Amino acid sequence: MMNIFTEWWGGLDLTLQIFYAVGIFSGSILLMQTALMVLGIGDGALDMDTDFDLDHDGGGHILSVRSITGFLFAFGWTGALCLQSGLGIGLTILAAIAAGTAMLFLLVGLMRLIYSLRQDGTINYRNAIDQIGTVYLPIPAGGQQAGKIEVVVQGRLTVMEAFHKGKHKLENGSKVKVVDIIGENGLLVEPLS
Repeated sequence: MMNIFTEWWGGLDLTLQIFYAVGIFSGSILLMQTALMVLGIGDGALDMDTDFDLDHDGGGHILSVRSITGFLFAFGWTGALCLQSGLGIGLTILAAIAAGTAMLFLLVGLMRLIYSLRQDGTINYRNAIDQIGTVYLPIPAGGQQAGKIEVVVQGRLTVMEAFHKGKHKLENGSKVKVVDIIGENGLLVEPLS
């Protein structure tokens, strides 16, 4: 098997060997990156980003190992195919650069899309303001002790601590409106008429 490869490799001219070497080397790195990512251990193992990127939201970096490897993969294989089909060296290099650039921007776009699908599960308590909720555990009057309310925040039903500064205790099942935040995770509520 090795003899067949050596024979084939020896029959290629230097330019074709360079294109094949770039394509094979970068293809193996892409394959290794993909395998590590599928196994869950390669999310960043072979993707060291530089400071030159399209955005600051994570993902979508132009100069990363993944995007440069994608460029080299398309560059090498396109160059080899163009030379094999009889295209001149000048047009081959232009076609290889165009294919590499297209692959680079395709990978950047795909990574941006993947990173845009991420969600942060942290509740921002400010999103509860002006929401209507139901008292879950009675809320004492005076605002010194907390009760609990059920309220939809960020699309999900959540039970949160709530305070009420009025003169009457808010009973279980009462409808309330969130008017402010108290402390880090307490809500100030008012009864609905």
